[in-house]
Amino acid sequence: MACLTPLGLAGLVSGDWGEVAQLASLVPTVLLGFVALSLLEGWGERLPRGRPAQRIGVLVGIALVATLAIPALIAQAAYLEGWTSGGGLGQVQRALVHVLSPPALLAFALFMGTPAALVALPRIRRDPEPSATVIALALLLSIPLLFLQEPCAYPIPAVLVGGWTLLYAVADGVEAFFFSPFEARAGELNQRVQRGDLELEAVELAARLGDGGAWRALRLPAETPPTPEEFAARLQGRELIGRASLLLAQLALPSARNSSQVRQALRTLAQYFQNPSPERFVELRDLWEQTPWVPSPEGSSSQRTLHFALSIALAPADAGQEVLQRSIQSAVSAALESSSPEELVSALREPLVAWLLDGRDPLGADI
Repeated sequence: MACLTPLGLAGLVSGDWGEVAQLASLVPTVLLGFVALSLLEGWGERLPRGRPAQRIGVLVGIALVATLAIPALIAQAAYLEGWTSGGGLGQVQRALVHVLSPPALLAFALFMGTPAALVALPRIRRDPEPSATVIALALLLSIPLLFLQEPCAYPIPAVLVGGWTLLYAVADGVEAFFFSPFEARAGELNQRVQRGDLELEAVELAARLGDGGAWRALRLPAETPPTPEEFAARLQGRELIGRASLLLAQLALPSARNSSQVRQALRTLAQYFQNPSPERFVELRDLWEQTPWVPSPEGSSSQRTLHFALSIALAPADAGQEVLQRSIQSAVSAALESSSPEELVSALREPLVAWLLDGRDPLGADI
């Protein structure tokens, strides 16, 4: 499929230009192999520790892609040559007989697949000095060639290993180009964790909430943005869920019939979440009894989000995660009536991540 457009170009030209067009039509296949190897290597590098079977699977996948890359290019080149010269599929079949023969596949595995996997191994294992490991590996592979008494064969391992090292280095450069906005933040977070100024659990939770700097610091792959319900399901702990519920109530404030009354309730809630005390708990109980906070499915979006924020604040101290999750999910459903999913997730993520990673409490802002 990748060569359909170049094939059209090859049909329009002839002679030397036809050969150039045929050669150019192989570029998409080369790029596709490059992307596949880069993705596999990057995924293996980001796998959590303690998963050797998955890492072995990644190495096997890299070896297979690298081994089959040359046969794929040869088959495509034979097809292009047969298409322009009238040889048809018979030419492709003859080429495949040679490139898919056991000796040829063994040669491709030895000279392409194995070096690719060996170079990727120290990177996937997250060795502190993968380049030094690769150099030592190249020297080790050169030792058997000393017995061949052929000096021209000595550089072969270094060339193969060096070529794959360069390929992965280029992939790292491409990756850094696309993810560069998060690199500085990721480095800062890692330094703070090493100094003990920041808990690793906070970085992991921020990454689960979709913070780019956090998932780069943990070397995790990017993921599709979560839905509001998925985002809320990732919240953990009374303090974080309570702040999220208050942010949802603030987001739904424009739908309130009596905004001044809701603002006062939000201030009382914010004071309680910031500094829980028996006196403030009594204030919340009085607020609950004096004001008709209407639960779902009745009432405005503002009334209902505030109802569930109050229910989270007034939940017993031994209330489990399931109880808090039911309330926050109900608050999300209510807030979605006056906000889009993208606005809701953004309104939660930024202040919650800032609190987790930088200590900037969203409840300190004026309500």
